[in-house]
Amino acid sequence: MTGRKIRSIHRLRNKKLAELQRKMSKCQKYSRQWKRYNRAKQYLLSKSKRQLQDALHKTTKQFVEWVVAQQVNEVYLGDVEGVQRKKKKKRSRCHNQRMSQWQVGKVKKYLTYKLKGVLLNDSPRRRHVSVRSATTR
Repeated sequence: MTGRKIRSIHRLRNKKLAELQRKMSKCQKYSRQWKRYNRAKQYLLSKSKRQLQDALHKTTKQFVEWVVAQQVNEVYLGDVEGVQRKKKKKRSRCHNQRMSQWQVGKVKKYLTYKLKGVLLNDSPRRRHVSVRSATTR
């Protein structure tokens, strides 16, 4: 449950999008070729959006199945708000892009929805513990 599939979809989308944007920048706006590239770009974006949604559902489903198998009573979804804005050390452009495309809100939404029916105690307490460190009690 590393989210590797999701990161790979993001990475491929970024590469293909950069290629199409580079080609579009060389065309005159609204020309026939520019429109072809624009259609290809819209297709790429919609396809990657569907792939990301599918991969996110599968990843959260895998986590919920693990929770059921381990007989976990409570899962604490931590607040990862400051992770993207840490300024102590300069990060690379690649790392910054990866952090900005991290879908924390969607993961939380999917997990709260899927864990509602599974867990007995779903108290809305917030702790500074990430999803990875789910504990059994």
